[in-house]
Amino acid sequence: MIIKPAIFVNKYSGSSLQTLTRVRNIIKRQNLSIPIFTNEEASTNEVIGEIEKNYNTIIGIGGDGTCNNIINLIDFKKTKFGIIPGGTGNDFVKMFPKIQLQKFLQNIQSVITTEVDVWEIKINNELKIKFINCIGFGLDAEVAYRAKTINWLKGFPKYLVASIQTIFSAKGRRLKIITDSNTYDDEFIFCAIGNGQFAGGGFRLTPQAKVDDSTLDVCLAKSASTITLLTMLPRALTGSHLSHPLITYNKTKNFTIECVEGVPLHVDGELLGKNIKIAEINLQPDKLQLLISA
Repeated sequence: MIIKPAIFVNKYSGSSLQTLTRVRNIIKRQNLSIPIFTNEEASTNEVIGEIEKNYNTIIGIGGDGTCNNIINLIDFKKTKFGIIPGGTGNDFVKMFPKIQLQKFLQNIQSVITTEVDVWEIKINNELKIKFINCIGFGLDAEVAYRAKTINWLKGFPKYLVASIQTIFSAKGRRLKIITDSNTYDDEFIFCAIGNGQFAGGGFRLTPQAKVDDSTLDVCLAKSASTITLLTMLPRALTGSHLSHPLITYNKTKNFTIECVEGVPLHVDGELLGKNIKIAEINLQPDKLQLLISA
């Protein structure tokens, strides 16, 4: 299939505007026929809809939130997707070789395409949202929310500071969690679920996750003291936290969580609510066709 690409830029995302300048220079210098669309004058929904009418490949410039917006709008059967990182965390793209921007754009017709699992979460028996990287209940959702308020830092330092600040006020919640092989009913400080390995700008909360194995990795942390959580934090950067006695880790194809008092939830780094009482996750039948390399 001949790739007909268009670029979508989320002007509100991290360093997307700086990245856009580089992309425009490459397109002009190499005389490439790749149109650029932004959400400056119309909503993301409207822009993506217009792009899909005329192009079969959307290359997003933005972060994990931008990726999530796009995959919730496109038709996986007819539209391929590429990512040029321009967000704050850029966690999902860490699962793939780093893009050499000029080579990627110049050789767009010969890029490698891989299939990625897409999951859907149903929240409070109503709202349904697709995701491709990660979701989190509890502490990591609160970190995602707090990071949005820190405007004096960018990238991973923003998430590190937000993590430390949140740990001092974090509280455990009684969660009932049902996976393929186990049911847990205990007080947990967080529940991280990964299709990819990275969250929060570089934390490897689910270090054994693969984006194409049709399973989710679930990392549960029981409630602990502030000191214990602070000492566990650096281990989460390398994935070595899995050996900690408070951590439970497994893989599952189906997932349900219940919390009587309600628990915060983030989806691909965006806070979706602070009072989620029930959520179910299921694998979607169609795979995302992802452009990863030139």
